[in-house]
Amino acid sequence: MFRHAVVDNLELDAAGDALAIPLANAGRGFGLSLIGHIVDDTAGYPYFLQFFGAFACSRIGLEHIKLADFQRIESALLHELDLAFFEDRFLTASSAEQELLLRMATRSGTASRQPICASRPETSPTSVSCFAGSSPADSSIPQPAAPIGSPSRPSAPTSGAIGKSQKSQDL
Repeated sequence: MFRHAVVDNLELDAAGDALAIPLANAGRGFGLSLIGHIVDDTAGYPYFLQFFGAFACSRIGLEHIKLADFQRIESALLHELDLAFFEDRFLTASSAEQELLLRMATRSGTASRQPICASRPETSPTSVSCFAGSSPADSSIPQPAAPIGSPSRPSAPTSGAIGKSQKSQDL
């Protein structure tokens, strides 16, 4: 009755089609440079592709939206994405997961969950309760090349670095 399907980041062409085809069906369009910009910024992550496209269409009343039009609303889009996607995930994370996410947002390189868990007397680095859903063998989490952050939301990781340096991760 139910089937488990894994949805991963879309390849470049498929991500472009995921934006362009629904827009064409609705009598709208994005410039090629805008499609490239969105695909690059989202790394082809389906949720972000949909969010970026829907937000642009809801805020820009043009039939054909160009990159310059999009850039005027981009900071508002990232703020809304922070609220709709990142903040909820951050707030529902355990205190140890929040601590790791904060460290990831403020440092480049890698952040290990082991020192964080080891510093918490109620957990150990291999404890399932320290990072629910993570594997004890996976003690290092890759970091984005640039810090993630938003002046309006300094306490939680934000969407500022999605895309180029960070593949989709459901935080």
